Order: sequence, then structure tokens, then C-alpha cells
Amino acid sequence: MNDVQEIDSSRLKIQSSEISPVDSRLDVEIPADVVTLLMDNLVRSNVELSQGELTQLMIDFCMLEIDNRAEAPSFFQKMILNPGEVKAPEREKPFTVSVWRDVPPTVEWPEFSDIAIYRPCRELTEELITQELKNQCLAAGERRSHDGALEESDQAECAFRLLHGASGTEIMSAPSVVLQLPAPGQPLSIGTMAFQGVSDALLGRKVGESVSVETLAPAAFPNPSDRGMPVVVELTINAIWRLEPAPLETVLEQYGTPNEMVFKQQIRLAMQERIRSDQIAIMTEQLVDAILQHVEIPIPERVHQTVFQSNVVEQQKFLEQQGMSSDDAQAQIKKAESGLFEQTRKSLERTALLRLLREKLNAGLSELEVMDHMSALAAQRGMRPDDLRQEAVKNEELMNRINEEALTQKVAKLMFEQVKVIDVDADEWNTGSVLAGNSGG
Repeated sequence: MNDVQEIDSSRLKIQSSEISPVDSRLDVEIPADVVTLLMDNLVRSNVELSQGELTQLMIDFCMLEIDNRAEAPSFFQKMILNPGEVKAPEREKPFTVSVWRDVPPTVEWPEFSDIAIYRPCRELTEELITQELKNQCLAAGERRSHDGALEESDQAECAFRLLHGASGTEIMSAPSVVLQLPAPGQPLSIGTMAFQGVSDALLGRKVGESVSVETLAPAAFPNPSDRGMPVVVELTINAIWRLEPAPLETVLEQYGTPNEMVFKQQIRLAMQERIRSDQIAIMTEQLVDAILQHVEIPIPERVHQTVFQSNVVEQQKFLEQQGMSSDDAQAQIKKAESGLFEQTRKSLERTALLRLLREKLNAGLSELEVMDHMSALAAQRGMRPDDLRQEAVKNEELMNRINEEALTQKVAKLMFEQVKVIDVDADEWNTGSVLAGNSGG
């Protein structure tokens, strides 16, 4: 008889022991006769599995039954305890596996109307569009080594240190960062941070010279409590490059644009979307930071450790790709280990909070909302919406990321309606001036 026999999943034995308020250990056993029946069903179905595949099948069966019996879905992730020690299934013997499983944290929400966040506002002027046109020509042009003094639009490779203004203790450092000098009076971008007064100090400097500038920790500063506080930026110039802009015709040809007027309109649309996207991201970060001051979201230790170790591996790869030796990269990571561990925790808290808000608001996405977000991303990247859609259809990871971004933005916009929003100048916000003006309470 070749009929497959029904499996009674209620026969599985699951014993739970609490590890923390949000994490439990589940010891699962598939009785010996159920294991035998499962294996017989595979034979009846003419399915041949390797030992590893058979073990995974049993694990998946256990995981499915864990979820079926749970009152709420796992919030972070289920994990096998000591996966290398799971024994392969055998006939007439029980199969056992131990699993970490968390539950959604319980949150007492604050009064959202008491929370205030800033909305950085920027007027898109013809001057900004013209400057972006110039930047496009510079990016498409040639770069050559320069022995003279730094001027506007030059690039410089520098050793970088950032210190606390009060204590002088080092916050972060990098042996090599590449900077491009903006127009006089404009803030200098180092990574995602914009520092006021640093570019003016670099103008006229040469290779081998150093500058030390006291300024304010910008809004993009990693530690929210330090934003707007005095910091010292130290830069030593290792190399200078002068950029020779490409002719406008070359840039138009690269983008397939017929003339300057059309290209400026494309720049306008891209910059409008970038300003809008940056504004939402900045407001969302403030919103999350403000709510996390009122609520506690416990992160399972094993989740924290797993993600942290993954981040360490990624950071190691990044530093080595930047030209750092393996030993130097490890030393740099070791030095910043405690900060990276804390950043990992904050990132997990942020992700968890946004998911909890999504569930609280019962927020979902329509196909039209996804398409609108995709069109906005395409404009920001200077692409045709259809081209981005076709790329996303072929790339599941990209499509998932687009959906996640669209849903996060929807949750954020719904929350913006419930908090107090204060409009401020974007440049004052980016350089930390707004936060410094309000740090005295």
C-alpha cells in the first residue's frame, strides 16, 4: 500500500523554560513512532533525502508545531540551540531539538502629543540646482594629483580624529577619509556628518598640514545625547586631487538627456525627492529616539550577540576593502567594540519599535503605495520608474527592501500626525545649531 499516513502533530512533546521575560528555551521531542512514520511516508512517496536534508525536515516540523501552539508569533527570530549537536533522526528512536524562541515585548506607549520633533526645511533654489549641475560635471570629469593648496571642489584624503570638546577624549578616528571641499562658508561632509567651519580651515592648506577646529556635533552624530555639543575635528592632509570638470555635453550624453533645460528639470526632480526622503529619515530617527526615552524594549541577549558578531564580520570586510591590513582592521574593531555593541542594540531597538508601531497602527501597504515609493526612489536615483520596477522584479532582496522602506515611511507619516512638529532651517539642523540652541532646556 502506497498511501501516505497522516501525522498527528499533537504527539510532539514541547517543554518550555523561561530564560528572560521575552525569551524562552523550548525542548522538543518527536516520539519514536512518529519519527518512523515520517520516514515511512517518505519511502511511500519515493522521496530520497540525504541525512542532512532529513534532519532539516524534522527541525522544520518541530518549528511549525512550535508556531502553531504559540499564543503570539516570534518577534525577533527562532534559533536552534547548539545546531551542531542535533543528532540525525533514526527509526524507532525519538528526535530531539532545543530552540530559542522569543515573544513580542509588552509596551506602555507614552502620550504621543507630548513629543516634539524637528522638520528640517530647505528651499530648492536655482543656485542649488546650478551647483548640482556643476557637481555632476565634476563627477564625470578627471581627477589628478595636486601639489598646491586646497581650493573649492578639490578632494583631499585625510587622517581624521573626532574629540569631545570638553574632555578631549577621542570619539572616533579613521586613518583615511576622502573629502570634497564645498563652497566657502558651507559645512564639510565627513561620511553622513556635516561640520560647520571645517572647510574654511582647510582652504589654502597643503599636503602634510593639519587643522583642528572646534565646532558642534551635527544632527547625524552617532550618539543622540552628544548632538549639538562642542566637538573638535582634527584632519591631517595626506593627498590632494584637483577635479577637471567634464563638458556639459559629455554629462548629457551619459544620462541620455537632450539638452541642459531638460537635465536641470531632472536634477530638480531628483533633488526634490532627496530632500523629501532625507526629511522623513531625519524626522523618523527623532521620533524613534524620543519614544525610546519613554519605553523599554528588551532585546534577547542571544539575538543581540548574533547580530553583533555579524556586524563585526561586515566591519572587518569593509575596513580591509578600504586597504587596511587584517591585523589593523581587527585592532580598529577591538578598539571600537563597545561602541559597536551598543550601536547594534540601538539598531535592534529601532527595528523592534517600528514594527510595534506598525502593528499598533495596523499599517499595511497597497500596490499603489509601493509603486509610488518605487517611482520616488527612481527619481532620486535618476532612473526611469519602469527600469527600477524591472530590476526589482528580478531581485527579490531589492523588492523586499523597497517594500520595507515604503512601510516604514507610511508608519512614520502616520506618527508625524500625532506628535508636535517644529519647522527649522535644514542647514542649521544638519550642523547641530538647532540642538545647541536648545541644549540648555
